[in-house]
Amino acid sequence: MYALMLKELARLATQSVGAKACVSIEKYPDGMYNKAMLLTMDDGAQVVAKAPNPNAGKPHFTTASEVAWMGFVCFTKI
Repeated sequence: MYALMLKELARLATQSVGAKACVSIEKYPDGMYNKAMLLTMDDGAQVVAKAPNPNAGKPHFTTASEVAWMGFVCFTKI
């Protein structure tokens, strides 16, 4: 099941950046709210993919919190 989800994730990431193929997936250390991976495409493009940890609570709220934090960082130029 996990391998099928990774394959679909790679397909969607490849499609989103207009590449032909995903050539590697590197797992980042898990955070408190997300599992993160770096996907590298055949043309050198890189995509960070994040999936909510099932034990972190409702995915909507953990994602909304992260989006708010990223907006704050961009707005304040930290």
